Amino acid sequence: MAELSITSYAKINLSLRILRQREDGYHDIETILQTIDLADHLNFTALETTDIQITVSGADVPTDESNLCFKAAILLREVGGAGKGCRIHIEKKIPLGAGLGGGSSNA
Repeated sequence: MAELSITSYAKINLSLRILRQREDGYHDIETILQTIDLADHLNFTALETTDIQITVSGADVPTDESNLCFKAAILLREVGGAGKGCRIHIEKKIPLGAGLGGGSSNA
């Protein structure tokens, strides 16, 4: 099976400007951010099925459809057209709720 490991760095917003609200309810933004030397580690394993499986070590993070990595994997599977699933293991080092963008960096 194909495997991939990546490092997902924490980030700090140095500047954030909220622009117009879009039709989908979200806002366009302009931001200046800086990554810092704190990171989560993600391991991806391709599956022969269409399942998306999330496991996490180092923090109590949801592993269901509410997880941002799960949402990103579903979208990539649909848009990419591969039709295959994957197993994602997240080794959390970025503190939850610290405003360091851990979830969005991972996704």
